[in-house]
Amino acid sequence: MQRCGVYFRKGMIYIETYSCGEFDLWIPAAETIKMELCTPYAIGEKVIEALDASLEYVPHPDLDEMEKLEKKLNKLMGVKSWTELEKTSNYTNLERRGSLIEIYPQRIGRGGGFEPDGTCISCSSTDPEEIGRGVLKVLKVKECV
Repeated sequence: MQRCGVYFRKGMIYIETYSCGEFDLWIPAAETIKMELCTPYAIGEKVIEALDASLEYVPHPDLDEMEKLEKKLNKLMGVKSWTELEKTSNYTNLERRGSLIEIYPQRIGRGGGFEPDGTCISCSSTDPEEIGRGVLKVLKVKECV
């Protein structure tokens, strides 16, 4: 399985690759992709790129490294804290298993943090247009042409 997350904040799309750490925890990996809101096809292509970079059983970073990764994402997104990021962005998780991508809409949990809202959209893992449309739909973003 491969995983990535997509944020939408202030007209920008941020795609973060996740790799599975040695303790079966998903951790940020690779550089976060930042792009202006554009066509579903272009967004789908970048999602596929992020999923291609997702690995399994990578060494888990220590606490200091995890804090650095969070600060780097906050800076890229123009926020001062994780709480601000949660309050000012929409987020979804994607998982690829073979020829299928599942898109899981997220909401803010009771104690903070994003959590699945209990729904899922499935699409072909090889169709950038379909992937991009699914991402925009769950992020509640109107499509651009």
